[in-house]
Amino acid sequence: MTNGTTQYPRTAANASFEAQMVTVNHPCHPLFGGRFELQHMERSRDGKTLAVLRDGAHVFKLPLAWTDAAPADPFVVQAAGRSLFRPVDLLAVAELVERLRRQEV
Repeated sequence: MTNGTTQYPRTAANASFEAQMVTVNHPCHPLFGGRFELQHMERSRDGKTLAVLRDGAHVFKLPLAWTDAAPADPFVVQAAGRSLFRPVDLLAVAELVERLRRQEV
């Protein structure tokens, strides 16, 4: 373990994992829609991060949740496009608005 992250070793057993391609699906990311070769996954206190290869030479890191490699959100699957917002996100916005209101007084 180094700097709070765990790097998973590359082994023959992970050969199919290493060749996996991931797509950036976060709509605000500048590389949205880009497909990149997965190099490895790291675990840190902030969650899982993927190291991906760009242009065949540069490795950069993305949160797992910003890619199509993340497990599907059960609420999003069940809502099937009928809801614009997840309840957990609406609650976070409501808490933020309340904190901002308290600061204005």
